Amino acid sequence: MALKTGIFGLLLAFSNGRWSMVLLAISAALFFYFKPFFNTKQLIASFTILLVVAWIGISVLTAASYQDESFFTEEYVFGNNFYFLLLAAFVLGLILFLILGTKNLVFIHRQPIYYIFNSILLLAVFILFFNADKSSFFLLKYIGTGLAIFYLFKEFLFYSFGLKKNLIAAVFAFLTLQLVWGVVLLPIGFINSSALALLFALVLQDLAIYHFSGNLTRQVILRNITLVAILAVIIFASSNWSV
Repeated sequence: MALKTGIFGLLLAFSNGRWSMVLLAISAALFFYFKPFFNTKQLIASFTILLVVAWIGISVLTAASYQDESFFTEEYVFGNNFYFLLLAAFVLGLILFLILGTKNLVFIHRQPIYYIFNSILLLAVFILFFNADKSSFFLLKYIGTGLAIFYLFKEFLFYSFGLKKNLIAAVFAFLTLQLVWGVVLLPIGFINSSALALLFALVLQDLAIYHFSGNLTRQVILRNITLVAILAVIIFASSNWSV
């Protein structure tokens, strides 16, 4: 399994802006996911969003790199974006590793692992949105982000509680998108904006866990409000507030 995800990550890392290499990486991931053809529907939302994030993210990172150079040239290997590309490829490979291990029942404690890669995927979606050019196709990007959030929330509810609650997932996605709409107006940088949006999404998930397990109390709500307030202050304090 580590070899499979390593192949996926290396193909992405050394794609150098080549669509053929990215397509090869995605094709390899599809092959690894559907073989064996077991438990494929349960995590299909996370897997699909991973592929979309990989496609867009690698394209964004390589857009400013030395695309006309061949692999392993000095300009490419030591280019400013190469190390970010390596980091992105490693994280994407790690997510695929966690998804495959959860899908194929390799891990014993699968639910905490699911929460980890679900949160990372949410963060990746937020980073792609807040880092994108807002002057073109903003509505399309906004809707795409909303759909990704909806399907991740929907899968989260089903995986955690076996609930097929499209309406609840839609409400969660709508609330998160309202926050995203407001945060995008703040000049705090895309990293801090993504962290703030992720914080809100994770609080919604935490409240959902307590609600559907029958343990939602006033103390839990107050704890989450306090946590949001403290972390939001930290995020705002660490921001440059530059337009």
